[in-house]
Amino acid sequence: MSANIEPLTNNTAIVAPKPSPRLKLRPPTLLPTLPTGEAVNNLYMAYRSRAHQLASDRNRCLTRAAEAWKRGDGALAKRFSREGHDLNARMSAEMGQAASKLVRERAKLAEQVVREREANWSDDYGDRAARGKTCGAGLGVCLGIASQVVSDGKKLSPEERTEAMLDLHGLHSTEATEVVEEFLLALEREHFHGLAYLVVGEEKHTGTADVARGASRARLATGIREWLHLWGYAWSERDGVICVDPLTHA
Repeated sequence: MSANIEPLTNNTAIVAPKPSPRLKLRPPTLLPTLPTGEAVNNLYMAYRSRAHQLASDRNRCLTRAAEAWKRGDGALAKRFSREGHDLNARMSAEMGQAASKLVRERAKLAEQVVREREANWSDDYGDRAARGKTCGAGLGVCLGIASQVVSDGKKLSPEERTEAMLDLHGLHSTEATEVVEEFLLALEREHFHGLAYLVVGEEKHTGTADVARGASRARLATGIREWLHLWGYAWSERDGVICVDPLTHA
């Protein structure tokens, strides 16, 4: 697969939830409350600060290139333009690294919260051993094994009742789709047979320190839905969490 796909437009098919022929998609039963709001924003700014500085330097170079061009100094304009493009490449690389650090830091935090979850959330004897383990190439966390009640009359194995989560708070839409791709494909390689939950949030805690982030956060869930639609994954969404069957895709 490739994450470099043009987003859907109003001229394409409507992006709608798709049922799984394997498992009934449902809200998570083992997902504890995770820190959001200021906690995420502080983490976001800490990891993005270097990229923001590079972006500022890039913009200054491109402004100087435009000014030099207007003065008729082509050589100087070319020099500033070249420096601006170099800074842009460095900024993009820095943003990618920051996104990976954000996801893994959030996974580490989720791991601690999940391990401290009350045991009576599940009646499966294997839940205690399963919960809190990293999964999906280290990007996500296993929430544990859901209670038999989620089977809804159908006999499901513990593997099928296992829940995993990927926290996407603090990511831009394009970054998130790349992380989701890596996560879901890794779950498939790891022979994960349960349901995966992508935590995108409900846009209640969008940070204001980065204007570009605010616009991107508004598109995060939409971008994930479009990506899942394009690759044929079975998914549903509720309260800022997208449920995905990792074993169903084109």
